[in-house]
Amino acid sequence: MPTWDEVTSFVRERYDVAVDADETVGLVFKFEDGRTQYIGLTRFQAFDAEWFELKSTVCPSGEMSHTEALRKNAAFALGALALVGEDIVLVDNAPLATVDLGDLERSLHILAATADQLEKEFASQSDAN
Repeated sequence: MPTWDEVTSFVRERYDVAVDADETVGLVFKFEDGRTQYIGLTRFQAFDAEWFELKSTVCPSGEMSHTEALRKNAAFALGALALVGEDIVLVDNAPLATVDLGDLERSLHILAATADQLEKEFASQSDAN
């Protein structure tokens, strides 16, 4: 079972870090086509345990119907779409006690690729490509 410090060190060694705070590390994924996707990795407490959340913004809420978001959720192997403020985000949570760093890395890549694909499909203002 890695500690939060071990998880954040693992992330810092492998990714471009845009935000580095006590409870949150923000990563920028760069894709071969020049697009980028930001993922926030945040620690929180729930059910008497430490958890972490991966979250990436997809589009403003008015650019994807909530019905479409629910349909998309049914097809995801990882994560789910949620409404946070005025944005639709792709989010996944897991207990820190059970995290495997290899699985975390795979989850980061899957979440980034999925959020980027959804952003291309739904966001009117996304990366240039």
